[in-house]
Amino acid sequence: MFAKIFKQLSQFIHPPQELSPTAREYLSYLKAAYPNNHNYKVKKNRLLPTRELSKRYNRVRELLPQPLTSFLDIGSSKGFFVFAASEDPECTRSLGIDVYQYDIDVCRWLQDHLGNTKVRFEFMRLHELAERIDEFGGPFQTVLMLNMYQYLYFGSVRNPDRYLNHDEIFKHLRKICSERIIFNNRVNLADCQNVEQIEQASEHSQNYSEEKIIAAASQYFNVVPHGKIGQYPLWTMDVKENAASAVSAAELKEVFEAWANDLEFRTQFKKNPVLALQNAGFSFEVDKLQKVLSLLKAQESYIKNEALDKRESR
Repeated sequence: MFAKIFKQLSQFIHPPQELSPTAREYLSYLKAAYPNNHNYKVKKNRLLPTRELSKRYNRVRELLPQPLTSFLDIGSSKGFFVFAASEDPECTRSLGIDVYQYDIDVCRWLQDHLGNTKVRFEFMRLHELAERIDEFGGPFQTVLMLNMYQYLYFGSVRNPDRYLNHDEIFKHLRKICSERIIFNNRVNLADCQNVEQIEQASEHSQNYSEEKIIAAASQYFNVVPHGKIGQYPLWTMDVKENAASAVSAAELKEVFEAWANDLEFRTQFKKNPVLALQNAGFSFEVDKLQKVLSLLKAQESYIKNEALDKRESR
């Protein structure tokens, strides 16, 4: 009873701030508008993602380098991943770029509303950022690209600019990334949504395939698969300069096979991962070992998520 009375009195002493029509419009847009898989609520200055966005974020978070020092989201949409990255205490800058001005306006309003000085949102295309990367503090440690690649390649209704060249795209990406790209995209032509732009691309559309995307990316990055988010592949791309500490596909395959097929190895791995790898005959240098441990933990989490998805779909 006293708590209820105190709450009523506090509303007179500190009345709730009235939101402007623009603020209400923006909050409504963040909560329930296309694209739906980027929706979240803002409550007491906290971002509360929908169940679908939360599942996507958890998969992405498993692949973030530790510590996370800087973050870039290409096609940042409603900005959730940019704001989430900024919450990491060692992340000093978090940037979102997009070619839809309304999204940039909404995110800048929310940045001001939250008083978040670590995030930044810019209306900018990929090559423009590559040309001006020093203005943003240099290349970003981590770059996120979710369902954006088809639009970079073919263009979109919102922005007709297109590259029509895998090598050009990855050359720009290399200029803006110092460590890792987290990549979840439609990599086969039949899955792409921008049908009108594909038709306009004529013969260039024949070069859009998973094989050719990987071939172009592999000139600059070491590409490692991590299952899927939804129906489309999830990859990490680590810069080639880190090749000395990168894990080769063959090494990773051997470890994954042992992890998948050897119950004793999995059991021991949960208790002492380093000893489990040694007992199974694997010997890695310190840098490689940390990457293998990170990838195995991500794989374990991925399998748990898949099992949960199957149970929920029954």
